[in-house]
Amino acid sequence: MKRVAGIQAWWYLAIGGIATFLAFVLPWSAAREGMYLLACAQVAPTLIVSYRRGLTSAPLAALLGAVGLLYGIAQMLSGDGPTYEQPIAIALGLTATGCIIGGLVVLLR
Repeated sequence: MKRVAGIQAWWYLAIGGIATFLAFVLPWSAAREGMYLLACAQVAPTLIVSYRRGLTSAPLAALLGAVGLLYGIAQMLSGDGPTYEQPIAIALGLTATGCIIGGLVVLLR
């Protein structure tokens, strides 16, 4: 069972590396934003699977799942412009950063 989880983790990292490389190389901002939204959208389902398998605690999964959700909504609200130009997007980004800090506190506790 551990071997299967290890292989899945390597595939997950490889796909993330390819997406990161494509984000650097692609000249279209719409493609980069789409990949960013895809990355934000996959955070919560991955943490739900991790929680159901007993690998992550519920508070940690909730906090880090909120990070992907909040950053994704901030990106969708800002559209083509920078995130720092929309006050609501800034508030969502700061809230997501607070969720990251809360997740780290839960991990250390």
